[in-house]
Amino acid sequence: MSRPGRGRPFGGRGGAGASAGFGQKSTSSANQLATLLKQARQSGQLNLSNREWDAVPDAVWRINVAVPAEAQEVSLDRDEGSWWEQNDLTKLVLASNKLSELSEEVRQLGALTILDVHDNQLASLPNAIGDLERLGRLTLSDNRLTKLPAAICRLAELQFLSLESNQLTELPTELNLLQSLTVLKLHNNKLQRLPDGLCQLRQLQSLTVNGNALVELPRGTGLMTSLKELVAHTNKLTSVPNLQGCSSLRRLELHRNRLQEMPVVNSGLKELLLAENAIRSLDTSWLAPSIMSLDLSGNKLTELSE
Repeated sequence: MSRPGRGRPFGGRGGAGASAGFGQKSTSSANQLATLLKQARQSGQLNLSNREWDAVPDAVWRINVAVPAEAQEVSLDRDEGSWWEQNDLTKLVLASNKLSELSEEVRQLGALTILDVHDNQLASLPNAIGDLERLGRLTLSDNRLTKLPAAICRLAELQFLSLESNQLTELPTELNLLQSLTVLKLHNNKLQRLPDGLCQLRQLQSLTVNGNALVELPRGTGLMTSLKELVAHTNKLTSVPNLQGCSSLRRLELHRNRLQEMPVVNSGLKELLLAENAIRSLDTSWLAPSIMSLDLSGNKLTELSE
């Protein structure tokens, strides 16, 4: 005996349930974002990491200019603060999403001092990035960037720039304009050379360029008097410039290159890593008395002189 309609309740209810569930999820996400935006107007900080987004909602870019919904409600409750007393966004975290691009609308967040977009799928940056004049910290590591717009060099207050683990093959020649920069992370890219202008970054204290394809360092590297740490291991360097002028240098990592001679360094150096090169002779007379760690393992030393 047949039982007509036996499968219909499952199909009908399942379809309606799935549709309702999707709608509820979408509504829930929208409500959650609205709550986060409201909180951000009070704190000036917004963390939207780990949301699997492939695009940033327009409401985020417009947070400083859009009139919030609560503006249309009259309230005597002073605990939550008034909408007209909101703070402009100064910190935005979009890390660990699936973003392939940033909108030119990012220019509307002109008060940003911190922007973190690491661990996404960015292949390029908008020119509008250069309009974030107050930006002091920019984190773009673990993306797919192959080059940077020259506009990024307009960020005169930028102190920290993280670009490691991308696919960069070149850097803007205007890099010397970033005169406030103290930390520059460029490791694990595809760079074959560094622009000469990099040596004009007078405030730079830490430079990491390991894991690239560099065959040389700029000749002016030895003039970087504020540089405390130079990490350039795992490249194709056959020589390095005279580094005696790097008076602040304390850590120098040059292991896993193709060096045949010892580098000339300043007298205050504390750590020198030269393992796995092709150095054949060692003149200990130049070694700084301050050196606490020296690694020459994996070389071809046949001569030691004093």
